[in-house]
Amino acid sequence: MTGQFVEEVSDENSKLINQTDLSSFYKDQPLTFPSTFKLEFGDYNNDGDMDFTLGQYGSSNGNFYNLFTVRKDGKVVELNIKDHPSLFISEPGKYSVKLDKIDNLTFKTKSYDNSKGKYFEDIFKWDGQQFIRIKEEETSPIS
Repeated sequence: MTGQFVEEVSDENSKLINQTDLSSFYKDQPLTFPSTFKLEFGDYNNDGDMDFTLGQYGSSNGNFYNLFTVRKDGKVVELNIKDHPSLFISEPGKYSVKLDKIDNLTFKTKSYDNSKGKYFEDIFKWDGQQFIRIKEEETSPIS
């Protein structure tokens, strides 16, 4: 399916709390999801709000993921990642992934760069306003 998608936040009684047009975060491209999928949640910046990734096809090596948070009022906002409009993660075919947390403010991603024929790991840390890549290194193949 390609088009516009709206994320709805409901309470435990299925009462609608808030709606967010996810398409508004992807200004120049329609969203494409060939099948249903589960959003993977975690608190990546230790603020008590649940965060999730939403990916779009990147290549056969992985997808480009944006990182969002669901505020207590149900509003969905994008979390900033300094100098990165999205995260490239080698999880082809998945449209939401759980990020690998190192601690309460830090996560890592893994990707394969076929132009270099190498795997890479990036580490991002929350500075109170945004995530900042603090480390990039070549790593062993993803298992």
